[in-house]
Amino acid sequence: SATAQVTVQKLTFAAIGNNDAFPASAIAVGADGVNVQSGGNAFWNATDDVSFVYEQVTGDFDKVVQVEEQDASSNWARAGLMVRETLDTDSRYQAVHAPDNKKWDGTGSNNAFETNRRLTSGGSTSSSSAGGSPQYPGKTYVRIMRTGNVIHMFRSNGGVTWTQLGRTDFAENDDTPLPDTMYVGIVYGPENGNVAEGDRKLWTAKFRGYGDLKPTATRGTQTYSIGLNFGANENTGIMGRTEIAGVPAVAQANWNNLSGNNSEASGPVS
Repeated sequence: SATAQVTVQKLTFAAIGNNDAFPASAIAVGADGVNVQSGGNAFWNATDDVSFVYEQVTGDFDKVVQVEEQDASSNWARAGLMVRETLDTDSRYQAVHAPDNKKWDGTGSNNAFETNRRLTSGGSTSSSSAGGSPQYPGKTYVRIMRTGNVIHMFRSNGGVTWTQLGRTDFAENDDTPLPDTMYVGIVYGPENGNVAEGDRKLWTAKFRGYGDLKPTATRGTQTYSIGLNFGANENTGIMGRTEIAGVPAVAQANWNNLSGNNSEASGPVS
């Protein structure tokens, strides 16, 4: 696989697997975006032919990205996030990705989020069609989180409310635990092998907002108490028209809105 530095949060680009017919690349867009090209043949079975823009992360993490849009390539195009053990084409990995809406010929594609994985190095790929359809442009988000040996996958239309698509425990059933440090980042595989031979080329997927999940700010309420002291008559009361507990916007004339305004009274000030 070929590697090159991409200036997006010090991420690195790698063309994993067989990409020789269509040399791939990645172009940084702003501080946290990247346009990724790929002409990979397949993203299935025992090998991965994909473009990968990654960082090495030690320990737990929670990463998100917006899949802004992607070219209409094959029925099984995949753009999203991946965590993998090595950069070898047959490495163990877990991914969560969105498809394109349609194929290169204008017909419909798979059009459902997936959570593909390879549990053993050199082993086969397993997949779960996790439901939900991407909304392009701009509303398709995916998220991948590690807690120990468990990888969790999510999708979102908008990046605020998340739907969990599944979880994979890599230490379950006596499988080898995950290493402390893993390769994590953006992945794109158009599966050129499923495109008509004369139409195969480099395809592009656009990703924005890659990084750690940011907690959503919760809107709260704050209760304030303001004491108001009115006289029985607006002309001879204790306070003047604009001296209502230091709040000039409340006029003494509001006293007239209360019933029995010529005697002591209490009630809300409008």
